[in-house]
Amino acid sequence: KDSLADNFIECSLSATNDRILFGHNNGNVSIYQNGTFDILHLEKFLTSKIVQILQDKEGNFYLISQSSGICILDKGLNILHVQQGLEDYNVFTAQFDSNNRLWLGTDLGIVQVKFNGSSKCEASIISGFPITTVTGITNTQNNRLLVSTIDAGLYSLDVASSAIDSIK
Repeated sequence: KDSLADNFIECSLSATNDRILFGHNNGNVSIYQNGTFDILHLEKFLTSKIVQILQDKEGNFYLISQSSGICILDKGLNILHVQQGLEDYNVFTAQFDSNNRLWLGTDLGIVQVKFNGSSKCEASIISGFPITTVTGITNTQNNRLLVSTIDAGLYSLDVASSAIDSIK
């Protein structure tokens, strides 16, 4: 099929293998490759919009939904895992740190995600971070993340120690 899964595009990722992935409001993904579009129908796994698409160091894709979990795909776009356990959060952004750990920006602050091999992941709010909506996470490549918020400014997070510094 040479069309989009939905007209509402929430995010995109220019990936390896000359693919561009588009995350949609309906939980599906459109994949542009070789001049055509294919659709990954994920609505039975992800029931909310896809807010971020990431690719890890191994080439796997992480489709981050706003409130229904994370779908992990291998390089060939086969589903590896569907991770639940994020129902208590509204996710707005996500990023891997330099050690390939996943961090989510939510309506309750910044959250570190740990995958435990089952279909449920563990999400931990970082203690000491203000309860506010995180709007952006940027990896600085030196074990720090810069975390922007909707109303509490910018923070630097040391991912090894979870130390937080407010940037004025």
